[in-house]
Amino acid sequence: MVIISILYVITVIFLTINIYKRKKIEQRLKESELKLQHNLNFLRTLLDATSIPIFCKNSAGEYTECNAAFEEYLGLRREEILNKTVFQINQGELSSIYHKADLELMYKKGKQVYETQVKYADGTKHDVVFSKSTILSTTNEPVGIVGVILDITERKKNENKIKRLLRLKEALIEVNQAIIGTGNINNLFDLILQNSINAMEGATYGSVLVLGENNVLTIAASAGYDTEKAATFTLPLEHSFHYLRTNGKFINTIIINDIDELYHEDCVDLIKEKDDWKIQSSISTPIIIENKLYGFLNIDSNEKNIFNNDDIDIMDYMKHQIESAVSTHNLYNEIIYLSKYDKLTNIYNRRSFEEIFDKTLKKALRYNESFLLVIFDLNDLKIVNDTFGHLHGDEYIKSFVNNLKDSIRVSDILARYGGDEFIGVFFNTGLENLSLKFEELNNRFLNNPIILDGKKFSYSYSYGIAAFPSDAVTYSDLVKIADERMYKYKETFKKQHAND
Repeated sequence: MVIISILYVITVIFLTINIYKRKKIEQRLKESELKLQHNLNFLRTLLDATSIPIFCKNSAGEYTECNAAFEEYLGLRREEILNKTVFQINQGELSSIYHKADLELMYKKGKQVYETQVKYADGTKHDVVFSKSTILSTTNEPVGIVGVILDITERKKNENKIKRLLRLKEALIEVNQAIIGTGNINNLFDLILQNSINAMEGATYGSVLVLGENNVLTIAASAGYDTEKAATFTLPLEHSFHYLRTNGKFINTIIINDIDELYHEDCVDLIKEKDDWKIQSSISTPIIIENKLYGFLNIDSNEKNIFNNDDIDIMDYMKHQIESAVSTHNLYNEIIYLSKYDKLTNIYNRRSFEEIFDKTLKKALRYNESFLLVIFDLNDLKIVNDTFGHLHGDEYIKSFVNNLKDSIRVSDILARYGGDEFIGVFFNTGLENLSLKFEELNNRFLNNPIILDGKKFSYSYSYGIAAFPSDAVTYSDLVKIADERMYKYKETFKKQHAND
């Protein structure tokens, strides 16, 4: 009996200990489950907090997990995604490609990173990088994959913008180098236009329109247009797309997507014969030189809504460069012009004349030719300047030059020698005939006085002629002889008209 009692007590103690251990184990398991659930909740919160879409698939290609960003990407709730394949949730025409690639990745137990373009649930296209990796079991068997979708749309936009800016920079370097090298502004426009088109995605055709007399636009350069039509194209400013869109306010670069609504009867179809090509959108920027509208740079595309704010930035950048290029080109041409011509009278200056005379003299010596060199001096120009002012004196000078130019041949050479002195070389004429012509011109001046501040003023000039080769064969000797004869003529002229 005692033995039985002892065995009973031992059994009770043993059971009590096991029950206690079991409860301890159950408590630990419960704590582990709570901890695991807490970790899972933390992990889900962490995944949902990121804006990067993340997903998991099993070996059958079914989604087993995803975060909120992935739900937003597909436009579906989590319960509509889990336990379904790409085919069941209709991920579009690329579903079979995605599924095949995922199964192949699991088979190879590897990693995969590739760049592609996807359409989000809102219809917008995004540039993304897919990064996928195989999930392995404890026995190193593939049980699924985990994938991350990194949106690089903005990065791609910035990269493309930088690429376009670099292309634009290279283009502008080429343009700036061409400014000095070209004597034809239209060649410069061609270069600017082509580089503008190259710098903008979706750009195909374009033109540089220049504003001329009576506010009429003509095409100075074009790309893709019918060259014969472009050469004769004219368009009133108020009928241009830019004018119609802005009501004549030429300030900013504009994008035009409603081309059809702006077409005017004056608009001519300049596109080369292409049945499948039509201008659908355009971007236009005004070219402003010295606060005046100079023209427009227009870039066209056969795609709607192709141009965006990045293109506006590039066009604005190009606009300022064009304006700078045109202004520099004009300034360069003006400098070149002033190096050869007198600004007031638009005839050769002394330096340019002497260069031309040197060639003329060498030619005459070589071929035994003759010519007459003439020095002119305006009578009483100082009196006009002192009495009526230099502006009236300038009018006196211009009147003399214009009348003299009308009475000589195109082949003759005329230049301003000094303040009131002029010099000329005359070919294929005799001394008597040339003197007669100058006398007739002088009489015309005397008989047709000009009105200065309400007073009549008769102006005239003196001249002296030296003949090559009979009088001299060098420039200095010819000038000296002509100058001496001019002063003799001036003395005689003053005596004859002393009482006028």
